[in-house]
Amino acid sequence: MRPILVVLAAALVGCGGPTEVELEEDFTLAIGKSAAIEGTGITVTFLDLLEDSRCPINAICVRAGNAKVQLGLRDPRRVAEVNIPDQPRGEFVGQVEIRLMELTPEPEVGKQVDKGDYRATLRAIQHNSAPAG
Repeated sequence: MRPILVVLAAALVGCGGPTEVELEEDFTLAIGKSAAIEGTGITVTFLDLLEDSRCPINAICVRAGNAKVQLGLRDPRRVAEVNIPDQPRGEFVGQVEIRLMELTPEPEVGKQVDKGDYRATLRAIQHNSAPAG
């Protein structure tokens, strides 16, 4: 019976860590959640929603608006802000680019979205060389 308790305890400890995701695959995080990018040593955490001025889906707007999220990046440990759609590139960690692909839910006129309901869909893209600058 004792080995079962050890396995169960190990499984419970593993539940609190970051989800492991693959390069070049979209992954979705809620605020406060993390993902470890397989084979890179990089961990990404969705820290906060900084801005959501996107045009509501049930409105007519002159411009599309913007969404900005704050990500915690480890390796090296730092904080980055990533925007959609006006930032053509994401944030680089060495040769890996972390790009914000989508933010849900989309805003609607007359509906307030609780921060805890937001989900950031991200992608880690491997490049052959780090960007200049």
